[in-house]
Amino acid sequence: MIMLDPQPVPATASCEHIVERAHAWLDGELTGAGAADFRAHLAECDACARAVAVEERFLRVLRGRAQGAASRLEAAPGSLRDRVRALLGGRA
Repeated sequence: MIMLDPQPVPATASCEHIVERAHAWLDGELTGAGAADFRAHLAECDACARAVAVEERFLRVLRGRAQGAASRLEAAPGSLRDRVRALLGGRA
């Protein structure tokens, strides 16, 4: 994954600007001065801190369900894998 450092969040960031950057923050894409400014705003603004916390919980649940679904997948039976390999000319 290519990590981009979005434009730093201005020290006088508006709540709207913080909301726009929330996903970058939660995905670990907001780094350096931008991350520091983001954290500083959250420390001072209860409304933004609550909104980001809600989004963080939502993403945690969503990711957990995706991992749970993936762990329930079963491998294809050997006979099916053999047929697919044969159809692909042994390339798989």
